[in-house]
Amino acid sequence: MTEAEKVTVDLEHFARSMRQLASTLTAEDDPTRLCYELSDKVVEVLRTAGAGVSVADGSGALRYVTATNERAAEIERVQEKTQDGPCMTAYQTDDVVAIADVRETDRWPEYLDTADEVGFHAVLGVPMRIRDDKVGALNVYNADPREWTETDINVAWTFADMATVCLLRSSEVAEAGRIADQLQQALDSRVLIEQAKGMIARRNDIDVDKAFELLRAHARSKRIKLSNLARDVVDRAVDVIDSVTSKD
Repeated sequence: MTEAEKVTVDLEHFARSMRQLASTLTAEDDPTRLCYELSDKVVEVLRTAGAGVSVADGSGALRYVTATNERAAEIERVQEKTQDGPCMTAYQTDDVVAIADVRETDRWPEYLDTADEVGFHAVLGVPMRIRDDKVGALNVYNADPREWTETDINVAWTFADMATVCLLRSSEVAEAGRIADQLQQALDSRVLIEQAKGMIARRNDIDVDKAFELLRAHARSKRIKLSNLARDVVDRAVDVIDSVTSKD
């Protein structure tokens, strides 16, 4: 490894993050939470500006489940619409796709134009697959151009592998059709979460990233699933919006 590729990651932080990710689903089956934790941990450890996770639906199309902020969500929506981008290529080829500067490649034009517009100039696509079980892919975004080092790639791939193992972690989950149900649950949850954060943002005149932070903080403090809280917000079954914002 060259001098430039020496470990730039806080190894203690990396190890702690891996333990936290590994324990995410020990208490309850919640693939949505796992995907959010995966995105968060990658951003924290690699010190990047955003990340997103996409999974394959029943037809084999990639649909994004999580994004760490609205800029990442905007790019993920474009990839979902076009079915074209680093995440899709990583998923299809089972290999990492590393783009050091989106302005220096002509691949996936609509996707990379959007990345440039929102201020992400380097992208890393990492497949999520263990043996024959193909789940989806992880996208990592950096604000400035970045030469993704071997260490960067190995860290991101380790996180992606760990998340995939968690999704497939038991014979029960690995039964035919069960993993598809798990991933569909995550996709359905994303719709509810987007609706909920939009409602909170509009009601309280804040941006959607702040609304999402408040929603997640409330879910953690109450020890309930993020998707369940989002459903309560959307259905107005429980008046949770004021209690969320009161914690700010």
